[in-house]
Amino acid sequence: MANWRYEQRMQTLPSGEKFPHCLLVGDNGVEVRMDFARHWFLEYRSADLQARFSVYRDPPVALEKTTAVNELTLGPNCVVQSERSRLSRPLEPKDYETLATNVKEVLRLHLQFPAAVPPKIERVRFWDTELRPFDD
Repeated sequence: MANWRYEQRMQTLPSGEKFPHCLLVGDNGVEVRMDFARHWFLEYRSADLQARFSVYRDPPVALEKTTAVNELTLGPNCVVQSERSRLSRPLEPKDYETLATNVKEVLRLHLQFPAAVPPKIERVRFWDTELRPFDD
């Protein structure tokens, strides 16, 4: 289990405009950026792997039928899906546990990111078959 710290760095767009870039940085050398555009996404960067994941409420339909839900709400349950076209290399079996563990740890800390809305994430499921053994 890594220790994570919140960092804010400035990022420069091609237009020259600067804006804050929010990250959780682990003592294991992993950096994760999480943000909301049309939906929540998570960008993962380690020494040898870059990946992007989409993150959704789980189950979204049942939750929305029972309560008024802010579209920025992820918890208490969420599902994570890798964006295969955004992997820097194919995932290998040696990657699965570390990747799943880091993603779950960061998601449980998601309230540290700007625009994150309670509740806290308690359960994480993975859409990708190779990561499913690491579901909560």
